Amino acid sequence: MKINIYSLLLILAFAGPNYTLTAHHWRVSNLTGSVPQFSTIQSAHDASGVLSGDTLYLEPSNVNYGDLTWTKKLVIIGNGYFLAGNPQTQANTTTSKLSTISIYHGASNATITGCEIGNINLIDTVSSVYIRRNLIGNISFNGSYPGSHIHIIQNYITSGISGSCSFSNSSIENNFIKDLNLSAAATATILNNVIGGSLGLNSCTLRNNIATCTSMQYPCGASLTNCSLHNNIGATTQFGTTNGNMSNVDMGTVFVCQGGGCSTYSSDGMFQLKQGSVAAGAGYGGIDCGMFAGNYPYVLSGMPPVPAIYFLNVQPQGDAMNVSVKIKSHN
Repeated sequence: MKINIYSLLLILAFAGPNYTLTAHHWRVSNLTGSVPQFSTIQSAHDASGVLSGDTLYLEPSNVNYGDLTWTKKLVIIGNGYFLAGNPQTQANTTTSKLSTISIYHGASNATITGCEIGNINLIDTVSSVYIRRNLIGNISFNGSYPGSHIHIIQNYITSGISGSCSFSNSSIENNFIKDLNLSAAATATILNNVIGGSLGLNSCTLRNNIATCTSMQYPCGASLTNCSLHNNIGATTQFGTTNGNMSNVDMGTVFVCQGGGCSTYSSDGMFQLKQGSVAAGAGYGGIDCGMFAGNYPYVLSGMPPVPAIYFLNVQPQGDAMNVSVKIKSHN
């Protein structure tokens, strides 16, 4: 009963006044006992009735929804991640899981948000794709032809971003990224990220980023060829010391928790700036460095920009039920 009540309230929340539906929306669920319109992400994508501009709501489940070959302009919305570690996220702390997503040209202007994803492959001439507020293993640029206007925003990327094909007019903003290594032909604007490992970039603009890696922790190579570097902070000498960049900064003076003993903070919450942080106001234009400032401040748990039910209590009372709900918006 609670699962059915939750699903109903979830749909009502998505359709609430803070979220405008401009096309048809579809429910994808593989939960036992549910009666969804689709049970896998690929079947939803491939259905003839699912048209360009439609939205797929991917319900939280312990069962992975599988791989996706993506060739339509769709919006995919999941439940968020690290939900038990941060306050006022979701009453149901299970995530919406996907394996490998391969995005092709037909998916231009598509968006995915709030999902837990193994890998994302961007293939050839794909353009105008928004990858926002997801927990992702790896993002890779593949193929022989250039893409453009790829926007990777507010994600937690545990492995890294890599590229073997060219792309342009793209942005990587307000993420946590383990490694960031793009081919010589790839250019991007890289703003307000926390980068935990190696850097290999060519002809990119980097501002207000924080690189946490030291050679004792992880291979921390930094090859930044023909890049514009302003107001970045490095735990070693990743960015040098000109143009407002800082080197050899103790990360213990930057974040609320670094170097162990961080059990009171979530995996993403630990990268918030501490009071008096050297990164506060040290960014380009006087803003803070790091992923919680800038154009798209990072949202804990990757909460999608729709209302979320963060408290749900169902009490049977005879033939009726007393339902208490608390909903919060995460725009």
